[in-house]
Amino acid sequence: MTVVIDAYSRRVLATYPTFDPPSYRSCMMVLRESVRRYNRLSQVVVVDGGKEFESTYFEALLANHQCTKKKRPAAKPRFGSLCERLFGVSNTQFLHNLRGNTQIMRNVRAVEQTLRFRRPLAVLLDEAQHLASVGSGRRLSDQLDVIKSIANCTGTAHVLLGTYSLLAFRNLSAQLSRRRVDIHFPRYRSDNPEDLKTFKTVLHSFELHLPLSEPPDLVSEWEYLYERSIGCVGVLKEWLVRALTGVLRKNANRLALRDLEAHALSVAQCDKMLAEALEGEMRLVESSGERALLRNRLGLSVHEARHEDATADQGVHEAETPLPRKQRRTPGQRRPIRDAVACSLGTYGTSPAV
Repeated sequence: MTVVIDAYSRRVLATYPTFDPPSYRSCMMVLRESVRRYNRLSQVVVVDGGKEFESTYFEALLANHQCTKKKRPAAKPRFGSLCERLFGVSNTQFLHNLRGNTQIMRNVRAVEQTLRFRRPLAVLLDEAQHLASVGSGRRLSDQLDVIKSIANCTGTAHVLLGTYSLLAFRNLSAQLSRRRVDIHFPRYRSDNPEDLKTFKTVLHSFELHLPLSEPPDLVSEWEYLYERSIGCVGVLKEWLVRALTGVLRKNANRLALRDLEAHALSVAQCDKMLAEALEGEMRLVESSGERALLRNRLGLSVHEARHEDATADQGVHEAETPLPRKQRRTPGQRRPIRDAVACSLGTYGTSPAV
């Protein structure tokens, strides 16, 4: 970021942020922005010893507008205190507090002392699934061990918020497994009457809060809204915000179906989100086979677990439990059945001799 500051009033005259390295282009662009704002160019420009300020194009620009360039002495930080102080405050109070910035974790002891004295209820780590973007599982385990250590030392709960990718963090170690508590916020299901009723209630609430003179009828279009949001209220809210922005730019007073269709997610995007959601929901379901394996490793009876699972869900049990195989017999061998045994009642005797 290139900044122009007025040395007298300490006011920031212009800024030019860019991802490119410092060059004469950024210097000339920030001067252009300053002229655009105030319709004049500074009479004196004080710069440091950067290579971008030694450019021929930059010096030609200043000379063409009769602007004097002064270079501050080398190894004299006091002469550049205006810009250096601005960059320091921007880093500590803005950039280091942005989402995903890990600068705070450089001084773990200072963080622990701060949490002890401040005593917050919890520390929220949003988009925590990005912690998995590391080179190896050992490094990921180390990061979670640091969070666990801070939570234990300070007595402050740490809440990791994110997508279903957080499920990979659950069983990295036994210590992490027994200390965690999973809280699942599922999407609304269309096959559940209670979820469907709640989803329509949410739509009605959005109708009342949209700043339009004619409230739209979102409940009547619930199927389309559910289709392109897969039952997630967060996705629905962002979709309505985009559609509302388009309506306000057109100076319209009503949100129509065509406005929703113009800003809706594509079918491919919805299908991808639904696939990941279904996969995450399946990973949260514990199967009877996993429970039987656990009981077997613990030395418990597996038949009792299967009997309980069959009582809870007979259909699932029949699908998972294989049928016993029939034993083959050689030809001519009788089936092992019990023969009928009976005694006929009668009178036995000898006939008289003739």
